[in-house]
Amino acid sequence: MWKFPDLMTSAYCFPSNLKKLIKKRIGVLSLFLSVFAVFEVYSQSKIEVGSWRIHPAYTEGGNLTGSNQTIFFQGENSLFYFSTDNHEPQPLSVMDGLYSQSFTASVYDFQSKKLIVAYDDGVVDLVGERNVQSLTSIRDNPLILNKKIIRARSIDGLVYLTGDFGVAVIDPAIGAFRDSYINIGPEGSELEILDIDKEGDFYYLATALGLLQGNINTNLNDFRNWVNQGLDLPGGAMEVQVLEGEVFLSDADGRIYIFKNGNLDWLIGTEHSGRLKKINGDLFFTDGTSIYQLSSGGSFSQILQREDNSIIDFHITGNNIYLSQQTGVFNQNADNFIFPNGPFSQIRNFHWDENGTWGLPVLLPIRGNAIRSIGDKTSVLKDGKWEAAIAPSNVMSKAVFQEDNYFGVFENGLWIESNGNLEKIDIPDISPTTSIRSFANQNDNLLWMGVNDNASRLFKLSSKNQITTVPVAGLQFPHKIILDQSGNLWILQAPPNGTPRIRVFNENTGLNRLLNNSSNQGNLPNSEILDMDMDLEGNLWIATSSGVAYLPFVQFTTINSPINAILPIFDNRPLLIGQRVKSVLVAPDQTKWFGTEREGLWQFSELGDILLNQFTGNNSPLTSPDIQNTTLEPFSGEILITQSNAAFSFRGTSISAFESLNSLKIYPNPVRPEFSGYLSIEGLTDFAQIKITTSAGRVVFGAQIRGGKATWDLREGSGNRPEAGIYLVYVSDESGVEKIAGKFVIL
Repeated sequence: MWKFPDLMTSAYCFPSNLKKLIKKRIGVLSLFLSVFAVFEVYSQSKIEVGSWRIHPAYTEGGNLTGSNQTIFFQGENSLFYFSTDNHEPQPLSVMDGLYSQSFTASVYDFQSKKLIVAYDDGVVDLVGERNVQSLTSIRDNPLILNKKIIRARSIDGLVYLTGDFGVAVIDPAIGAFRDSYINIGPEGSELEILDIDKEGDFYYLATALGLLQGNINTNLNDFRNWVNQGLDLPGGAMEVQVLEGEVFLSDADGRIYIFKNGNLDWLIGTEHSGRLKKINGDLFFTDGTSIYQLSSGGSFSQILQREDNSIIDFHITGNNIYLSQQTGVFNQNADNFIFPNGPFSQIRNFHWDENGTWGLPVLLPIRGNAIRSIGDKTSVLKDGKWEAAIAPSNVMSKAVFQEDNYFGVFENGLWIESNGNLEKIDIPDISPTTSIRSFANQNDNLLWMGVNDNASRLFKLSSKNQITTVPVAGLQFPHKIILDQSGNLWILQAPPNGTPRIRVFNENTGLNRLLNNSSNQGNLPNSEILDMDMDLEGNLWIATSSGVAYLPFVQFTTINSPINAILPIFDNRPLLIGQRVKSVLVAPDQTKWFGTEREGLWQFSELGDILLNQFTGNNSPLTSPDIQNTTLEPFSGEILITQSNAAFSFRGTSISAFESLNSLKIYPNPVRPEFSGYLSIEGLTDFAQIKITTSAGRVVFGAQIRGGKATWDLREGSGNRPEAGIYLVYVSDESGVEKIAGKFVIL
């Protein structure tokens, strides 16, 4: 039996020992108490080394379910709940033991006091007050090819799941499947069930073929016992609810009908309506602007009206109405919105610069179409809290130049934010609907910019009003630009119908070379290039569709110099050979991070020959083995990770080096007996020497450190935890000239 720690802990810690696969923690879900702990927003400085955080967007709209005491919001990739007493939002995620972050349906069951959450691969979570139980029968059944669950309904103590496969019935009280009805289409074919309700001895199914009725006293696994009512519904029946013997349905155009005594009648005025749902025995629907209550005979009355067409879903309690909107859950009585802190649109791509950590809503991968969020807002993380950024919609790239924020916008050109004012900038000779794909800062007075087209040129900005076109023969679709120590631009170009290639260019020297797999011309692997990053030694690390390579000391590249890639060797094989490596990232301590398509996130030593960490769903909250993108926040040491359905950050062991030894930040201090993570010491220069001693002078730890932070696992050479007492920290720079000291206490 697992021990369930407190749900409200927002950082998720894993040890780095890969041999010990730790199950995802499951929080104590005090879902139904009237008093809830306030969700704490952690600042980066308080995030433990080795801890994980998740960054869902809670304001993109979604489903509402619950009771008079507790309400649950379920978005496409986010989930939270709150008490109707204090309205403090409490997030739920994989960090708390949920199976994943791709939610497709949810319903609260009153009798079992459980929230049932469904996923796109057929898995179902039963979220109780003290645990989470995952049911995987649909996912694991090889006879069910289409497993997505579309809707969940709670009826008479059972939960009915409908989807591409048919109907599945769960008894949440015992946590098991009870029945299923599949292949109930014509001649026993697979039939997608869109909705279900039950009254008396009959089930009613909404399908693309119309309304099906089944008598529970017959064998409903026989498709012939499901009777099509032959109703003329445009696009079929989308929803069904039964009230006092009358069947209410909606069609694909949002019209609502009443079916009674064999007659089907449209309820005039119900176009573009939906969300048929029974709450406390009453039946309601919405047209996006208002909420209506249906009565016997098909009459309906308006119970709430909004000025805008913003209602996505609703939940009604005894004395209040809650609305799901694109800006959170609206509390009608209090006239305010309820949502946990988080980005304002799902993060598709992270960006870090001196003005903060940015969550961007658009990612243009090196292959394929743009990946866009439901929302279009950019968010910025400051002091551990997400804020809405002053930015245009659909930002896909970002830079800071001369203290102003520059935004590359998907199909909407270049924008600048200066002193709170947002302005679009005209770029010579390009369409205003062109996407700005890449930026690179060369110095305080020069910003390079790549445009998502096949024209052979870059743009350089020396000020907001001075943009110069720089011809680059052969260049097309510059996906990423990195500068080396000599001012050479290393450009990863990604033509939509061609092979991604690396080009090196220098406007001043005339250097313009397109690398290939020939000797002295790159000698690159015969695989697709997917990403690149540069370390402090001037090595350009390259992620490919089959492993990793690097170009050494690229700052010495000239027009005629030989360029030959090196394949790092790990475990007697080229590093990650056979793995599709989608991202590469160099940390401040010069360790290398690789995001792969099938094996999660890897961390290797500086030369790529020693494995330091591998993170998958077995030892981290990652929702799948597929890593879309990685970014570094150098001052906190967090690795920022995006996946198809979630965005995470992992606090690594290194941060950017400081220019001088001014002060030390030691965390945690004091070290309490229950603490089992890493002690971190920040404020170091590169290659600093550090020693930790007891108050009597005995050395318990020593190392030379790359980057600005040292970490210690609080273990002496013997493997034992140090005794309680005062410990001294001595640091000197690489030359031994600058020195600084600090101290901490182990309790």
